[in-house]
Amino acid sequence: MKENQLKLATIANRIKEAGSSSLQVTGLSPELFGLLYSESLDSTEAFGIQSEPSLFLFNTEEEASEFYYKFREKIPQLEYFPNLERDIYSSIIQNDYDFEKRLSIIGQISQKRGSINIVATYCSARVFLPSEEFFNSTGFEIKVDEIYELDEISQKLVSLGYRRAFSVDEPGTFAIKGEIFDLHPINGQPVRINFFDTIVETINEIDPNTLMTLKNSELKQVEISKSGQSIISEENNLNFKNKFPRPSLSQKEMLEQRKRIFDSLSEGNTFENFQLYTSYFFEKPTTLLHWCSEFRTFLFNRSDIVKDFELYIEDLTSQQDDYLNYNEAFIPAPNQIFSTSSDLRNYINISEFNNEFEEEDIPQVPLNIKLLASDSVLGGDLKEKVKNVVLKISEYSSKGYSILLISENDSKKKEIYDYFKFFTNENIQHLATLPYSISQSYIYENEKIIFLSDNEFFTNRKTSRVQKKKTIKQDYDLFAEQLSTLNKDDYVIHKLHGVGKYLGVETLTLGGSTSDYLVIEYKDSDKVYVPVYKLDLVQKYATADTKATVADLKKNKFEQAKAKARDAVKKLAFSLIELQARRELKRGYAFSPPDQDFNDFSLSFPFSETPDQENAIHSVIDDMTSEKPMDRLVCGDVGFGKTEVAMRAAYKAVLDGKQVAMLVPTTILAYQHYNSFKQRFKNFAVEIESVSRLRSPKETKAIQEKLIDGKVDILIGTHKILSDKFKYKDLGLLVIDEEQRFGVGHKEKLKLIKENVDTLTMTATPIPRTLQLSFLGLKQLSLIKTPPPRRQSIRTYVIKEDQNTLRTAIQKELARNGQVYIVHNKVSDIEIFTGKIRELAPKARIVYAHGQLPERELEKRIAAFYKHDFDILVSTTIIESGIDIPNANTMIIDRADTFGLSQLHQLRGRIGRSNRKAYAYFVIPKFKKLSEVSRKRLKALQNFADLGSGFSISSSDLEIRGAGDILGPEQSGHINNIGLELYMELLNDAIQDIKGTPSKLIKYVDVQTNFEAYIPESYISNSSTRLKFYKLLASSTESEDLERHVESLIDQYGKLPEELLNLVLVMKSKIILIDLGVEAVKVQSKTVTLKFSQSLVDADTQLRDKIISFFTQRPKIYKINPDYSINCLFKDKITVNDYYEFVKYLKSQFE
Repeated sequence: MKENQLKLATIANRIKEAGSSSLQVTGLSPELFGLLYSESLDSTEAFGIQSEPSLFLFNTEEEASEFYYKFREKIPQLEYFPNLERDIYSSIIQNDYDFEKRLSIIGQISQKRGSINIVATYCSARVFLPSEEFFNSTGFEIKVDEIYELDEISQKLVSLGYRRAFSVDEPGTFAIKGEIFDLHPINGQPVRINFFDTIVETINEIDPNTLMTLKNSELKQVEISKSGQSIISEENNLNFKNKFPRPSLSQKEMLEQRKRIFDSLSEGNTFENFQLYTSYFFEKPTTLLHWCSEFRTFLFNRSDIVKDFELYIEDLTSQQDDYLNYNEAFIPAPNQIFSTSSDLRNYINISEFNNEFEEEDIPQVPLNIKLLASDSVLGGDLKEKVKNVVLKISEYSSKGYSILLISENDSKKKEIYDYFKFFTNENIQHLATLPYSISQSYIYENEKIIFLSDNEFFTNRKTSRVQKKKTIKQDYDLFAEQLSTLNKDDYVIHKLHGVGKYLGVETLTLGGSTSDYLVIEYKDSDKVYVPVYKLDLVQKYATADTKATVADLKKNKFEQAKAKARDAVKKLAFSLIELQARRELKRGYAFSPPDQDFNDFSLSFPFSETPDQENAIHSVIDDMTSEKPMDRLVCGDVGFGKTEVAMRAAYKAVLDGKQVAMLVPTTILAYQHYNSFKQRFKNFAVEIESVSRLRSPKETKAIQEKLIDGKVDILIGTHKILSDKFKYKDLGLLVIDEEQRFGVGHKEKLKLIKENVDTLTMTATPIPRTLQLSFLGLKQLSLIKTPPPRRQSIRTYVIKEDQNTLRTAIQKELARNGQVYIVHNKVSDIEIFTGKIRELAPKARIVYAHGQLPERELEKRIAAFYKHDFDILVSTTIIESGIDIPNANTMIIDRADTFGLSQLHQLRGRIGRSNRKAYAYFVIPKFKKLSEVSRKRLKALQNFADLGSGFSISSSDLEIRGAGDILGPEQSGHINNIGLELYMELLNDAIQDIKGTPSKLIKYVDVQTNFEAYIPESYISNSSTRLKFYKLLASSTESEDLERHVESLIDQYGKLPEELLNLVLVMKSKIILIDLGVEAVKVQSKTVTLKFSQSLVDADTQLRDKIISFFTQRPKIYKINPDYSINCLFKDKITVNDYYEFVKYLKSQFE
């Protein structure tokens, strides 16, 4: 390896030895440059990189982001410098997050906080930025063991544009909670700073989803950069007002715009698209090139970069003219947004080709590293291709060439070693490897080196690798999260009284003690006051805008609904357990362990598997190779890779000579899966057919004949394939997509098949964790929660309603022969809306679809769009879950402000599913002011364009809907009647009963105390968060759960106040009393009254004898009443500690 490192160093040194401030290097591709650069960090001072930071400039965002994602783990401190949204003269709203990122990177350079390397486009390097003075006064650091006044830090943060908030889930916010100071820097992880008086004791990162401190994440310091808001100052505002053009009286729209902007600045706020006006705020604006004048600058194909930038500025100038023809509103000229003066002197120009340069005469270094000619990815048999590659490389090796295998995948490396052994009988274990990902292989004749990409050995090109994110186990409680979203007039379900209207939380003083009470209103204005320690009885039911009927407390209809649900869950539990028992007894077919052919198929997968996907595949193969018939459910979001799991299982079955049936709910999905399977298996000898309404009777009959003869390996189809006409020669695996969408009859048929055949079920419906727990041991469950590696991120724009911008977006997609989804969620005027789209794109073929069309017509239209008979599909949200159309990569969502975050995320997930760049346009009304919730929702999606890139989507409503879907319509009705939380309780009880492990007979203790037990507002000021913690504490059934929630409170808010300590002790006592069979307890001044459950005491004679024996021994202290209640007398007034110690003492006596 040392010899190879020397050779790599030689290449890098050739560049260094040219000894000029500017160079032109030819015959070197960007990915190979990145590899050489990264390796040179350890072995040589080539490129001058050990002494200077580097700036890498590319022509396009695609080239820049590809380089960044490939090398961000290899090149230290590598940062991506984002550009402006390209369509400046349009209704597109600029991205705040990108602006903050630009400021943060320049802040690091100006403050000389460590050496950073930057990837950017040439265009973004010329975007105007604030002045040197602005950055020189930028930011500050907070360090461990230093002394700070909280007020001073707060004032500094506010001056930098930060705002005080209750929680730090948004960048640019801070929260003060006693001696705990939470801070979310503009560009970085949120942190928790713990003070002891005025000294910083610790600084830790916190999980942005749970806001809990991350263990082992201690930091020595935190750096705080200026936020975009800090651009607003008296001096800067004055500059702005002097530079902003003064419109004439006839230019009404521009006058209004000017007034609106000036008012916003006077109030200390930024305005829409203020980023484009940066040069107006400063006398001497700067650029990235200005700040990086001391950096080693690498340009990739300089002549193209410079020429394209000049063309872009020309194009923007004509766009500005067009814009002003249609709009009176003002946007600065291109030369006021970008610097057009040439200020790039010293650079290294990297060019892939040996072209003649038209520029000034600067030294050239012709490396001439060429692509290795390869026939390995042309058609034909995979083994033949691999053999050709191995023989060719062995020949080069025998001629004295050094072979460097470039691969990041250990299993691939092992596979390649095996190929060399198999085809050449040579032991090639010494083959040197480098842990990178390159898409192609290269040959460097001068130094006799071959850079061999692992892609040469497999049928598909791997995409660039991304860093695996740290997965954090979340302490997520579905029902507590739901309760925290309660607003006045929403509906709740009380487990004893039924559906009521939530009126809020009131603090009441009763009998001399103060506590919080949740107020619920029932029919005839009857009210129930629920003490906070009984919030385990309350679950959110629906929002205020839902039509829900409140219960009548004078009637017992809710008890009847519970009784019906109890019967239904018993049947469900029995059928689940019965199916499991039958499956345990049956002997299925044990498939053979995976062999070389299976490994070849696995390695031909064109993406890196996610950890969850790998686990699911291993579980499925383990199930298949065991003797018991498999019954596994794979659950994962749209696009998270469930189909690949099914394909691996299918190929395992086919290799063992078995047939596979894949059952899908719709004709369109049958068509889609058929195409996906054909594409994936194209290099493998597998016969695949599909059956649906799109097949003629003649074609269907031919498939039936082939099926019985064993000439079809995989059959994909709708419920048709369950009919008796389809006879299999040897069915070994059944794959079911979205089983809950099939009817009762089909499900019964499936039940019979499942007993003998390995079955794999897939669903994209989110399953609540509570339901997952019920299924454990009954159904094998694999969850795919990790999003796939970055393929092509979805560029997301928020735009004000504007015909020109929409026209351009549509034309851009159609120009590359793509297709467009347009979501318009009103069936009533979808035809009129489609007419408007026809005016925007008169040459496009347009079709509309919605759920009220006849089923066959809907299928026909979507199938036609799939086949590209239409260019644009205008549709309601029916496309939210379902079809994948790789050619459709632009989505326009009309009135995006009216959709929920999870719905927008799911809709957007329909695009960006191929190797093409995808664009999502969220259209909002031009003149209507957005609500704060809508604004935050759209900003979140705009900022986090990558699929599943770490922003937490509130899925509680989806999960509750999902529970109903998974369990079927009948159970769904019961969930609606009594709420999911109570339903799950009944289901768990029923399963435990049938299994012979009864659950706790006492569910709730009616606690009445005279202690001040609540969460003071001074401790948690946000009422939603208080509700959430009340629910978590009240719902704890084990001491460990309660301790975990207490730890969480201390972690986030500091030491518990006395009132909250009292509440915790009341809850601890409640958990103990449940185990002792107590159903009610009342604490008065000097008396504790306990009421034991009569049914439990009658059923447990041992417990009854202990109770009687203990309480009759001391008749002066304990008085037994006929109703099984016991008065316990105390000498002095009872404190909360006395009460807790007494309960613990009882436990020790009865155990």
